[in-house]
Amino acid sequence: MNTAPKTTISVNKIILMVVCGASPQERQVPQKIQLDYKIFFNEIPQACITDELKDTICYDELTQTLVATATKKDYKLLEHLAYELFQELLQTTKNKAEIWLKVTKLNPPIAYQNNGVSFEISSS
Repeated sequence: MNTAPKTTISVNKIILMVVCGASPQERQVPQKIQLDYKIFFNEIPQACITDELKDTICYDELTQTLVATATKKDYKLLEHLAYELFQELLQTTKNKAEIWLKVTKLNPPIAYQNNGVSFEISSS
C-alpha cells in the first residue's frame, strides 16, 4: 500500500483581458477570460520539507508567464488559447507533474448564456 501523500497546487480565478473571438468583430475588444489550473505533483515537492521556494514551482511566476502568453497576441478560438497556455504549463513543470487547465470566456456572445464558456485540457 502506497501511503505517500498526493500534492496539488491549485490556482483559481485569474481574470485577465484577452483578445479572443471567432469573428473580427469579436476580436475588436479584449474580453474577460478566467484561468484556473492545477499542478498534481508526481512526487511530494521538496518544499514541503525545506520550506524553500526554490524547491517547488512558483505559482506567481507561472501565472505571470501564462498572462504574458495569453496577452501577447490575438486568438480566434478558446481551444487554441488553452493549448498554448497548457504548453507553457508543461514546459514549466518539466514532466514532474500532471496538469489541468480550464480557460473560461466569461461573457461570450451567445444567447441565453450567463456563466461563461470553458475549455479544459489536462495531461492525465
